[in-house]
Amino acid sequence: MARPRKDNRSKRVPLGQLRSKLTVPEHILEKDRFKYRWMCDRQGRLPQAEQGGYNFVLDPDMKVEVGEGEDGRDKMSTAICRTVGTHPDGSPMKAYLMKIRKDWYDKDQREKQEALDEIDAAIAGGEIAQQPDDKRYIGSQAFSISLNILILI
Repeated sequence: MARPRKDNRSKRVPLGQLRSKLTVPEHILEKDRFKYRWMCDRQGRLPQAEQGGYNFVLDPDMKVEVGEGEDGRDKMSTAICRTVGTHPDGSPMKAYLMKIRKDWYDKDQREKQEALDEIDAAIAGGEIAQQPDDKRYIGSQAFSISLNILILI
């Protein structure tokens, strides 16, 4: 008689089968409270993200004895990260999972969209201030293009 299978073990994924490298276990994410984003460790991007309100997502299963964080954990060694490429100098490029409060994210997106809407309205109304050597299209200086197409069969 066969023994019953334990359901608490993780699902086996055969070697060579396609899978996403940036998948994170659902029990770590709080999708109703936070918006998540992978950020690469290049050109000061991580400190810039922290200044914008993003925080590292820490792996709750990783244990570190001594660290810099508020709870004694080093945020860079317990942060969820993946190797995603290489820097120009050949060193590995890492992407860190970061989160921001959903209300802050939504506010930031509204502000970005408002700025884009102002630019679109200015373009549509021909209200963009043109510089002397500017080669941009300005709505009040409309032009037309006519094409003559000959089709031989």
